Amino acid sequence: MESSGVMILDGYLLRGLNGRVRLVTGHLCLELDQADVLKVAQHALPPGIQEGFAVPVRLFLRIGARILDISSSHPYRDLLCKPRHPFAISVRADSALFPSPRYRQLEQAFLRRHGIVLEETHDTNRFKS
Repeated sequence: MESSGVMILDGYLLRGLNGRVRLVTGHLCLELDQADVLKVAQHALPPGIQEGFAVPVRLFLRIGARILDISSSHPYRDLLCKPRHPFAISVRADSALFPSPRYRQLEQAFLRRHGIVLEETHDTNRFKS
C-alpha cells in the first residue's frame, strides 16, 4: 500500500542482521534496510501466534526502499503459529504415515459398531458423532 510518499507493509517483524529489518508478509520474507524504515506501529498479537518470536507490525517505508533479500515465508509458518491439538490427536499415528490395512479395517468396524460417522476429510478432527 502506498500513501503520500510512504509505502506501508503489514506483517510480522523478526530479528534481522545488523542494519536490516526482516518482515514476514503473506508468502514472502523480506529483508529491508533499517534506514528505509520511517515508522513502526505494533499491532496486538493475534490468537495462535507464539509470543516472543515475532511482532505483528505495520511498517512505514520511504518510497524506493531497497529489498536486500527476498525468500519464502514457509520456513517461518510453523514457528509463528503453533497449532494446538488435543493430546489424543497429537499422539495418534496418522494412518497415512503408517499404512496398516488391518488397523484401518478394525477402526472402521469399531466406528460403525458405535454409530460414529467417519467424514471424508483429511482434517485431524475427522470424527462426527
